[in-house]
Amino acid sequence: MQPVRDKTTIYGARSVRWIRSSRRNRLSPECEKLSGLLLLGMEMAHFGISIDASGLNDRLREVVDRKLPYAQRAALNDLATEVRGELVRKMREVFDRPTPYTLNALYLRRATTQQLTAEVGIKDEAYKGTPAAKYLAPQIEGGRRNTKGVENALARRSARAGELLARLGLSGQFVPAAAASLDAYGNVQRGQYSKLLSQLGAQGDAYTNETPISRGRREGKAGAKGRRKRAGPRFFIAGLYRARHLAPGIWVRYPFAHGWAIRPVLLAARSTPQYSQRFPFYETADEVVDTFGDELLRQAIEREFGS
Repeated sequence: MQPVRDKTTIYGARSVRWIRSSRRNRLSPECEKLSGLLLLGMEMAHFGISIDASGLNDRLREVVDRKLPYAQRAALNDLATEVRGELVRKMREVFDRPTPYTLNALYLRRATTQQLTAEVGIKDEAYKGTPAAKYLAPQIEGGRRNTKGVENALARRSARAGELLARLGLSGQFVPAAAASLDAYGNVQRGQYSKLLSQLGAQGDAYTNETPISRGRREGKAGAKGRRKRAGPRFFIAGLYRARHLAPGIWVRYPFAHGWAIRPVLLAARSTPQYSQRFPFYETADEVVDTFGDELLRQAIEREFGS
């Protein structure tokens, strides 16, 4: 008589044979597609069986360890993209005609399988102009407005503007006035800023500042019919000396056939403007994470483990 085995050990998805120990006839149903950690013990009157799936468990753990970081990376990047998109939509809502520069001020640093962290923030560097992080900070946190580049240039490089601010104890910040040329986004045009700084000797590059010679060359050169060119608009500092009867700031003088007209371009602010919070940066990001975080992670796991 052949020896009767009362236990069969399996690994993976091998079949299991049940062997009757007290009768001659043998039953052997096939068990297929085993999954999970299985440990089954059956104690009956005539037979017993035990299944050890430790090998399967190790293999499943290996698969999870290999694929889960990819699912986490995908979920984090999808969530960061959603956060950035919602922040852009919020900027369009709370700001009046935001410029493309402002709308593109958000950066997204994507997660990797080695660094499971995605980051959304505001750029703090700019090739030209003011970094977005500098002028958006008061809109996010509230508080006093930071000085602009043109304001710093006037205070540091223009002797007359510096004297005006020092004598009158002004904040060093200016607000657009009637003669300010505004672009489609409500900001003073760069061309007007450039002419203003050049005439007041406040350009960063001293060679681009206007001199008496360059002014005479531009205005005194004869035209095509021999006529001398008419003088263009002239910017000047008001609030001191002969112009002390005007509101402190930068004014422009327009020439006409018989005389001049003057209008304010930038008026000096008596105190630093204070901002309340307008752009709920952190609150918007937290809301997006709470709303979409779990669902995006579930979708990423299904995509990764379903493949």
